[in-house]
Amino acid sequence: MSAIPRILVIDQADTPYREWATFEDVACYYANERVVEVQGKVIATLRGGHNRNGVQSIIEVPSILRVSGFIRSYKESGAIPLTRDALFKRDRCVCGYCGRKFREKDLTMEHILPEARGGRATWTNIVAACVPCNSRKACRTPEEAGMDPVYLPYVPNRYEGLILEGRKILEDQMKFLIKGVPKNSRLLIN
Repeated sequence: MSAIPRILVIDQADTPYREWATFEDVACYYANERVVEVQGKVIATLRGGHNRNGVQSIIEVPSILRVSGFIRSYKESGAIPLTRDALFKRDRCVCGYCGRKFREKDLTMEHILPEARGGRATWTNIVAACVPCNSRKACRTPEEAGMDPVYLPYVPNRYEGLILEGRKILEDQMKFLIKGVPKNSRLLIN
């Protein structure tokens, strides 16, 4: 069964909303007269009721929808959720200590500063790590273990966050999102 496509909603400044929109969300934007522009391909057609003249309401749902208004600042709208899947995608399934690529099932979420020593589960304190490196580092700092991370962890921006969600992203949506990904993002590494 294929995933139901979602719609990328952007504001008048080309800033994407933090969440992907559903068909129902799109219908609400039209009903509230907030649609400014449609972009991308039509991915679905919503058919409503008939008016007294017998004309049926129809909404062609695009892959990208620009709506009126502006998005609150990134900090106000909340951070990108740190999940196992998103972390492994951010880190490209590469162990943060040995630098080798692994399958997701062979990786762990590793605290750089261990939880037992006050380390928190944040984007900047967690890297993907293979089981042997995670065990070797144990409850020590990288300095104590002699295991400096091979890359720096970072907080993904809004564009990366939408990519990291793991949804089926359509080609025109990906082209839009990739333009907002910082040049130093690990998502751009081949």
